[in-house]
Amino acid sequence: MTAMAVVMEVRADRQVTLFAAGISSRAVAIIAFGLLVAGAALPYLVYGVRTA
Repeated sequence: MTAMAVVMEVRADRQVTLFAAGISSRAVAIIAFGLLVAGAALPYLVYGVRTA
């Protein structure tokens, strides 16, 4: 393997890692937002069930 091929492979690997990290961080943000919304809505749901 030439040095150029190694560099290209490392660069491609890093891009894939960054891509995966971007997806996971976005998923974490979405989950966190979902939990926040659920936490905010929970009292209203409980109140609605109690009064129903």
